[in-house]
Amino acid sequence: MTLVVTALRPQFVVQLSDMRLTDLATQAVRNEEQSKATVLSTADARVVVGWCGFATDTHNRHNTGDWLMDVLPRLASRQPVLKFPEFINQFAAAATAKFQSITEPLNQKACSIVMAGWMAPRSDIVVPVTVWVSNCEDEGGKRTPARDTFDPAWKIPRMPPPDKPNREPNIVTVFGAEEAVSKELGRALLLLLRRDPAPMEVMNVCLRLMREAAAHPVHGRLIGRNWVGVEMRLDSPQALAHYFPEQDSPQQFMPNLVTPQQAFKDVRIWTGPGEPPWRKK
Repeated sequence: MTLVVTALRPQFVVQLSDMRLTDLATQAVRNEEQSKATVLSTADARVVVGWCGFATDTHNRHNTGDWLMDVLPRLASRQPVLKFPEFINQFAAAATAKFQSITEPLNQKACSIVMAGWMAPRSDIVVPVTVWVSNCEDEGGKRTPARDTFDPAWKIPRMPPPDKPNREPNIVTVFGAEEAVSKELGRALLLLLRRDPAPMEVMNVCLRLMREAAAHPVHGRLIGRNWVGVEMRLDSPQALAHYFPEQDSPQQFMPNLVTPQQAFKDVRIWTGPGEPPWRKK
């Protein structure tokens, strides 16, 4: 399990996710270095991607993070012919086929992938959008028993009514260990989005939500203590990444990156001193 918090405004999107990898059989923590954040840029969409749920099988033949970094670049490479809505449909079909091939009980294979950002149905139109592809969430984002198929659910903000022109459409989604999240903080995050905040203000509230959820007496054990945050702005082609470790560390983890031309995963930055451990013989 994990926790993925996403906040979308027409001007920017913020996502925060943890990095805990849990053993399927024993529920023991394997490590705190499983990146669940990806920045995906295609010819007609820019979204930040997070996932939660089934991570590895008992035989270590499947890793959801690795699988995502195989299927997302393959679909992205088919741009611009493959438009984003069909991209999502083919991604859902690929997820269904992959998870059906995994020999684990169905109730242990619950998984959700959430994407939020913008798509461009035409060259002169940009639409904020959140979409999740899941075998355990319904169209409203409500948890259901795990099923044998992955289905996409789209959430496109409605424009404000004429009598409230200043109320911009905003979307907040929380996936994963949702039981650990207080409704009060969820509402506070949504209210903040209505006040024209800066992206870092939103990230700070996401951090507070994540800290309180990780401290939950029952469900907090499902949430890691190292977090990767991503900010994307509509008016900038770049994404801003943050790493929030439980303890100070010279090793910084960044989100994965996928474009039609290239893909990078397990991105780490070493701030010293000395050589990073992965360079040592």
